[in-house]
Amino acid sequence: MATGFKQFFEAPVFPDPEKTRRAQVLHRALLAVVSLCSFYMVGCAFGLARSPLRAASIAGVLVLAGLICIPIMRSGRLQLVSVLFSILIWCVIAVSAVLYGGVNSPGYTFFVVGCVSVGFLCGGRAAIYLAGITAVVMLGVLF
Repeated sequence: MATGFKQFFEAPVFPDPEKTRRAQVLHRALLAVVSLCSFYMVGCAFGLARSPLRAASIAGVLVLAGLICIPIMRSGRLQLVSVLFSILIWCVIAVSAVLYGGVNSPGYTFFVVGCVSVGFLCGGRAAIYLAGITAVVMLGVLF
């Protein structure tokens, strides 16, 4: 039991050093999202959010997705997990920007974070494509 718990918090190691590096970055990002969103859900339970049910449900989706992505990543499917995680983060940013005030919402500026994370996890070409899609969505939210 303790070995599995310890293994959950350690990044997987693969024969390819580049794949191991990408797995470490992805593992840290997944653990950060799972832990921060878990603490945020606890804060929502104590009424620290404007609309606690909406905020807790968005954080719950991120926690569940992160917990699902970690075992998939351990099986060696880094590209799949990177794409799924990046799409999920981007969709959460888009939904929160629309739900919490559009262009005036604080989450609107996090589209840049989504593009940068895709650059780190999936590569430069995917980041350029997502930046184009983000520009279209940002203009859609604006009008």
